[in-house]
Amino acid sequence: SDRLMIFADIVKIVMVIVGCAHFAACAWYGVGSRDAPFTWVKTYLQRSDGVMDRYWLSMHWSLSQFTGGMDEVTPQNLWERICAVSLWIIGFMLAAVLVSSLTSEITRLQIISNQHSQQLSILR
Repeated sequence: SDRLMIFADIVKIVMVIVGCAHFAACAWYGVGSRDAPFTWVKTYLQRSDGVMDRYWLSMHWSLSQFTGGMDEVTPQNLWERICAVSLWIIGFMLAAVLVSSLTSEITRLQIISNQHSQQLSILR
């Protein structure tokens, strides 16, 4: 049905967001774990923090780039700042495209629902 196809499209959009955020999180962690005197990894993480803590902090930072960034974890050197600004620009553009697509799918869903309601009212 049309509703199922629209739902599948919305799931695809969410998966694109999560996939892009994953790659951005890996890039952010990679830049932060370089051998430099000051990095966000050395500033915000403990040596005892596990892989999951490191991943989810990176993922949290990455997802926040879609909404304008975060102040809790900040770049600590030039390469991190370049990475952060680059990912923010890419995230901003991607977020605009994805929000537009999501809005389009929801509008299509509302149109289908309205047509369905009209058809039911005609039958009555």
